[in-house]
Amino acid sequence: MIQPDTRVYHSRVVEGREQRVLIGYAAAASSSPPGSLSIIAPDTSPFIGTSLQVSDDFRAVTVHWQNYGDRKHTPGQTQFVRRKDGS
Repeated sequence: MIQPDTRVYHSRVVEGREQRVLIGYAAAASSSPPGSLSIIAPDTSPFIGTSLQVSDDFRAVTVHWQNYGDRKHTPGQTQFVRRKDGS
């Protein structure tokens, strides 16, 4: 979930309740491909360097994970696709 103030959260439902984990703050770097954002802060976030790329039709976001705190158990990438019902 990307907030208007550029905060990026990973949101999931655990035991019927939404949990949000702050990944960091996003910015478009001049060296990034079009439609991409990179996590640039806070400097305590292990996810600095993670990038998010939005598809041309805005129906999918691909996350290219970077986790300096746990590289061994960090997926290379995850794709989130909007369902046809709009959620």
